[in-house]
Amino acid sequence: MSRIRQQEKAWRSREALLAAAESLFAEKAIADVGVREIAAEAGVTTGTFYHYFTGKDDILDKVYRNHDEDMGKLLHEWAQEPGGYCDRIQKFFAENLAGSILEDGREFTCYRVFQMRKHSSDKDSLYAGMQGLIRKAVDAGEFRGDVSVKEINDYLFVVFRGVLYEWCLCAPETVFPLAERLDRLIGYALKSFQ
Repeated sequence: MSRIRQQEKAWRSREALLAAAESLFAEKAIADVGVREIAAEAGVTTGTFYHYFTGKDDILDKVYRNHDEDMGKLLHEWAQEPGGYCDRIQKFFAENLAGSILEDGREFTCYRVFQMRKHSSDKDSLYAGMQGLIRKAVDAGEFRGDVSVKEINDYLFVVFRGVLYEWCLCAPETVFPLAERLDRLIGYALKSFQ
């Protein structure tokens, strides 16, 4: 087998593992999903799984990081379009980010937040993309210029994480509509910088 074919096969195996993990984690309780099940769902051996990932938390983190990269790319694209930056920021939190969280499922999100204690930061694509969009809003006069782009970004994500934290802590029968709450509270936060 040629080196290029081997690389393609390796890439396909890794992507199949990520897709299988994402699907299983969205369907089941994380504690009920094992490495063997992920490997079987992907059609590879557990040895192949461990070639790419150190364990379940490692693949969970990679699934999350892939979402982060996709969101960062979307924000970068939106920053290339003229005007309406504040509306896009609000839409991003209320529709795109909330939609991704709901697709991942509450179990996955709560596990990531409370067990893994993982979220995006300045070094991640999501934050870089949001800061690019905020910078465009500042340059277009949609935000006052007396607060730094980083401070606006940090504030918006603190509001987002607060809503997410509250959503995760709710009893199943009292879970509120995440997108609606984010739309309202991010809207309030954006007004404080206009």
